[in-house]
Amino acid sequence: MADITAGMVKDLRERTGLGMMECKKALVEANGDIELAIEELRKSSGMKAAKKAGRTAADGVVCVRVAEPGFGLVLEVNSETDFVARDANFLGFVNKVADQALAKRSDDVAALMGGALEAEREALVQKIGENITVRRARTLDVAAGVVGSYVHGNGKIAVLVGLKGGSAELARDVAMHVAALNPQYATPAEVPAAVVEKEREILVAQAADSGKPADIVAKMIEGRVRKFLSEISLSEQAFVKDPDTTVGKLLKQAGAELAGFVRFEVGEGIEKEVTDFAAEVARNSRVERGAVGASRCAWLPQKGPCAAPGRLPEGYAACPRCGDQAQRGAWRQVRPANVTQTPRAVSCRLARGQWLSDVSMHKQKDKKYKRILLKLSGEALGSDGLGIDPRILDRMALEVGQLVGIGVQVGLVIGGGNLFRGAALHAAGMDRVTGDHMGMLATVMNALAMRDALERSNISSAIMSAIPMSGIVDHYDRRKAIRQLAQGDVVIFAAGTGNPFFTTDSAACLRGIEVGAELVLKATKVDGVYTADPFVNPDAVRFERLSYDEVLARKLGVMDLTAICLCQDHHMPVRVFAMDKPGALLSIVMGGDEGTLIE
Repeated sequence: MADITAGMVKDLRERTGLGMMECKKALVEANGDIELAIEELRKSSGMKAAKKAGRTAADGVVCVRVAEPGFGLVLEVNSETDFVARDANFLGFVNKVADQALAKRSDDVAALMGGALEAEREALVQKIGENITVRRARTLDVAAGVVGSYVHGNGKIAVLVGLKGGSAELARDVAMHVAALNPQYATPAEVPAAVVEKEREILVAQAADSGKPADIVAKMIEGRVRKFLSEISLSEQAFVKDPDTTVGKLLKQAGAELAGFVRFEVGEGIEKEVTDFAAEVARNSRVERGAVGASRCAWLPQKGPCAAPGRLPEGYAACPRCGDQAQRGAWRQVRPANVTQTPRAVSCRLARGQWLSDVSMHKQKDKKYKRILLKLSGEALGSDGLGIDPRILDRMALEVGQLVGIGVQVGLVIGGGNLFRGAALHAAGMDRVTGDHMGMLATVMNALAMRDALERSNISSAIMSAIPMSGIVDHYDRRKAIRQLAQGDVVIFAAGTGNPFFTTDSAACLRGIEVGAELVLKATKVDGVYTADPFVNPDAVRFERLSYDEVLARKLGVMDLTAICLCQDHHMPVRVFAMDKPGALLSIVMGGDEGTLIE
């Protein structure tokens, strides 16, 4: 019998990606012949893949490929869990399938997987231990046109939009709209008659008991049918970036015509196995003390049974997983009982007197930062640095929403320079303190605008002002801010520090330190810190990394002196980046090297 060395096992592991014991066993059975061991492992890989083929794979990713001119492809590859869907080996396989499908310009999955890719899929099933399926693909070919694409979040929604006329940027904007609102048809004329009649039957049944005259009821029904058609038809939907116009009007103004669209969402149409986690928690958490069948919060210290479902005895502490707390003995529910899929990093629901944390459903092991403080300049919110542009707000809300979707806790500080700037008002002759107070109020106005954009994107948010403004925004409370961040709310800190002579940069650093942020992000017009103004000096060089001492010694003017010294004293890293660059914010929290890091 051949001597199986650690080096042989290591070599086989590197070539197959399998576990140490499985590789050692294969080498023993092959009497040390690595090639024979690989052959036998490939055979067993097929058997293991066949055993897992019956298991439901409803997670995974969708991706797109766009080639010139006017051709695109969208692909869905499924796994059993979200954890595997973020595995580098799985994503590498997905990219290989997508590249080959694009090269062949084919959406025939059976033909695509007939050769080496199927063998690779089986080997990946053996390595990872989950069922993996290439579920579907669709192509979009627009002769003499353009195809735009958009992938939302961690590859859970992918869209292709084809246009005759227009631009790739316009096609991408429409694709983003399709991802958000999920239209079912391109125009009302394309809605099948059977679908319209079914909706009409429902509306007639609803209006039967209204007691209104028949002619009024008929008009009501027709109006509601028209509304239904506009809601499911892309051309009639209000454009997500500009609700004052429809997608159809937007395309017409640009001289473009919709040639088609494709929207894939991971797992849609797949019947998933549902596990009753609440029942399991209830079985494991019942107590014999007090009334029969009484129960208590699964995460609370054992101080006694719940008085009733949804209520707890006086004195119970906050739930350490969701941060919610009892007030006068009653638990405040942060979401309706039947909602578990929310944009919050953690959501809780009440079932049979038990609180169940869904945090396991939202764990993200690939993000580098859990809590950040984002500093935006007021000028970034308006056109040419002035006023407030709702389209810019919606784009920023989308960027922030991507972070919330992967469980990052986001605090925001927004400047007021687009409306009032205290230093500029002082230079014009106004009292400096008065000018600074006006600047603080400008930051509150910007915060209100940003909160509106976030709420319209279904992102829960709150504003905390350093200046009391009862009935408009909450007063700043550090402990409350931390609880709301932990619940997944975006917390906007307004009115600076509440004192004149301090900039919003200082306020951002102060709030970041107070709430325990891991990083302060400063969004600017340029992609980092340069040796000189890159708009003036084209030879200016960007720094990738700086120390606080270097910033102070070179007088680089990244932030004011107070802000830099505050971060230096409390070891708070600062990253300067360009907010206008799509995906830069998400890249940073995932560990990307965007802009300049100061630490």
